[in-house]
Amino acid sequence: MELVDKLDREVGFPAPWDLDEFVDRLERHRGRPIDLIELDGPVGEITGMWLRREDRDVIGYPGNTTTHHQDVVVLHELAHMLFEHAGLCVFSDASRIAPSLHPEAFEHLLGRADGADDEFMAETVATLALTRIWQGDRQTRPEGELARRVTEAFG
Repeated sequence: MELVDKLDREVGFPAPWDLDEFVDRLERHRGRPIDLIELDGPVGEITGMWLRREDRDVIGYPGNTTTHHQDVVVLHELAHMLFEHAGLCVFSDASRIAPSLHPEAFEHLLGRADGADDEFMAETVATLALTRIWQGDRQTRPEGELARRVTEAFG
């Protein structure tokens, strides 16, 4: 995919893979800060989120999962950011209707509701980026952990 090629060429995937280093490089490349925020919640319920702020981008990712899954979620959300997926706000007049509701409540209630095409594109970028990263950096492959978990689950 063109975006993965562009990221590799213009930003570069660190080897060995380091998500924080990659985000630092992307910040310098874009000239705009990106804050990574760990989200806590019940296992399996918290996924990722991207919020565009006036002065920065904020990426939320689940703190209660594997490092590999966190990488997938963050790369997925970075893809939404780079594609500038706006999402759909069902209640675009919500702040006018309920002016006393705290902004964080709106973010919780009205999170991005992207269409299937946006989700497919973001997931494809995350998957292709990690494939390229693993090709260049065999240390970060999750195969050992995955094999252990599969064996543990299925015997």
